[in-house]
Amino acid sequence: MDTRRADPYRLLLYEPIHTGHHLPYLARMLPALLDPRVKITLATTPAAIASDEFKQTLSPFADRINIEAICTTPPRNPRKNAAHRLRELLFCARTLKPDHIMVLYADGLWQPLTLRSLLSNKPIDPSIAIELFLYRGGFTYSDASRPIDRLSRFLFKHAVRKNLFAVLHLDDEILHAYALSLARPDTGPRCILTPNPVKILDAVDANTARKQLNMPASGRYIVAMGMMTPLKGMDLLIDAFLEHAGAHPDDRLLLAGPHAEEIKSILNRTAIAKLVESQQIICLDRFLSEDDMFICSAAADLVVAPYPNHSGRSSIILWAAAAQRPSLGVNRGCISHVIKRQKLGWTCDVKNAAVFAGALGKALDEPWTLEDAYRVREYAKTHSIENYKKSACQLLRSKLNKIDPPPPPPPPPHTPTSPLPITTLKIARRRRPSPRGY
Repeated sequence: MDTRRADPYRLLLYEPIHTGHHLPYLARMLPALLDPRVKITLATTPAAIASDEFKQTLSPFADRINIEAICTTPPRNPRKNAAHRLRELLFCARTLKPDHIMVLYADGLWQPLTLRSLLSNKPIDPSIAIELFLYRGGFTYSDASRPIDRLSRFLFKHAVRKNLFAVLHLDDEILHAYALSLARPDTGPRCILTPNPVKILDAVDANTARKQLNMPASGRYIVAMGMMTPLKGMDLLIDAFLEHAGAHPDDRLLLAGPHAEEIKSILNRTAIAKLVESQQIICLDRFLSEDDMFICSAAADLVVAPYPNHSGRSSIILWAAAAQRPSLGVNRGCISHVIKRQKLGWTCDVKNAAVFAGALGKALDEPWTLEDAYRVREYAKTHSIENYKKSACQLLRSKLNKIDPPPPPPPPPHTPTSPLPITTLKIARRRRPSPRGY
């Protein structure tokens, strides 16, 4: 008797944010989630569906998944943002009735979700498998001493030890180590150090990459990629480069990615505008595809991740490693931890303009050997898109195989090269006629 379930397994992907890496990461994950046995619903916002990011990343999947524009853009205030997303997630769970939920960016949301479980019954039906992707582990860093950090550690400990969620995908080595220190043997494997997906393309030399980007080939290039915002420290980088450029007029700064209004305003200042006019500062103000991220990294002599208060990994240093280039990052948190542990480059205090400017010059002058280039690329391969997909779909595949195992494969067809079965034949011995005739 066929005991497989007749209705599809319902998977809800909750992602109301479309800027930055949110939709590109989802697009890299989706091929691993697609399955005839699964009905996938993406809950997002009308603004996300209308965005350039959606067109360049998720539009190829539009006819293979259900897309529900039932979310609204969350407010910027952290507390209001958390409350808004919690209400919205609970509404999506009630309305869409999923078997499985993946919250693709759970930072700021997991805390109130955990708190609700402490104060009352689980806010979401316990039979629903919930996977959370966490990128911000700053509350576990050595300098995390604020009351909000202590509260986050308390809630995280409760979430891990009480098995509140099926899987925690953690994009922060320090947070992951902290999670494993809390986990019991049956919960440890649920805390996964997720790859941060980068596309590993064939190695490209700097001049070829610059030609593809229609940029001057001469000079040493400092490259920053992603969202050009003060939150990412791009104002600090521009100030440091202004100080560096005086003594190094042949060096260039490439700012690649959508420019926030604050950064555009800084670029219009007289001294900085002159650098833009002379192409010492080059601006690529648009959304970057995977290929763009790789080529911009390959065009660099040095890739910079100047995020002053960032917690979690930086995909930028991984793109640099994939292109065999060194990185300069902030001297705190997970970025510093990864750069030092994997020997990807150098770190500095990005909040001090003089120190930052000096670090730019020193890093550019440091030798970067073929051995260095090979080593960092091998590390980047551990963050390949294939590894990311395997990590993301583990629980889903496990659930599907338990509730709806695929039929066994048919036996291989017989071919002439296959050995024939050995059959024992009993052959009757024929009596020879007697020479005497009887």
